[in-house]
Amino acid sequence: MASKGRAPMDLPAWRGSLEIGNDWALWCGSVGESRLHSHFAAQAAWSSHGVGIVDAAGLQRQAPCVLVEPMAPHRLLAGESVTLIFVEPRRNGLVRLPPALQASLCAALQGPYAIIPADPDAFFWPSPLVACAEVDCEWEQAVRDIVDADLHKGRLELAWVAGRFNLSTDRFRHVFAERLGMPFKRFVLWRRLRLAVTLRQGGADITRCAHSAGFADAAHFGRTLKANFGIHASLLCAP
Repeated sequence: MASKGRAPMDLPAWRGSLEIGNDWALWCGSVGESRLHSHFAAQAAWSSHGVGIVDAAGLQRQAPCVLVEPMAPHRLLAGESVTLIFVEPRRNGLVRLPPALQASLCAALQGPYAIIPADPDAFFWPSPLVACAEVDCEWEQAVRDIVDADLHKGRLELAWVAGRFNLSTDRFRHVFAERLGMPFKRFVLWRRLRLAVTLRQGGADITRCAHSAGFADAAHFGRTLKANFGIHASLLCAP
């Protein structure tokens, strides 16, 4: 059932943990209300207590599972014991979640769910979960190794990475998009975020995490994290 949602007067702190994979991120814990925002990654949220969400029109929905399309404006309402996942919308339709997480999401989709926006032609959810495409994992791992080794240097030139594969810049861009289904810049962004979050969980301060992952400073890292997942860097508490 939908109703008009009001903007939050106070935004309670979130409590939980964030894990970032190659092209997915997982938040487990409580969720505080957020302001209306959108991000390139598709998002799914589910909880045994139900998930509340408000769309761009201000309509509030409640369901055991909520699916948010890429770039769809939304804001989550506060809730306990919520699982959030963010998935890069690869052009080849590939979704590769860890088996346990994939199983958990598939189980959540067996019950009622809501899609934001409520568009019958929604292009991402839930079809990517039907099957996983075959990928050249060895080639992708080779790219990861090259990129990860130089993340701390900041800007990564596509031409330099292409040269490591003895390919022209244009040819490498084409091959990369064809094999991985995502732009090279998005691939690098996920690697930076993954490294920064991993270092933070290991006890490093946010400034060191940011510089080690190639962000200009802690503020740059914080803005990027917020833009992609709607999560503040201050929530990444070291052990």
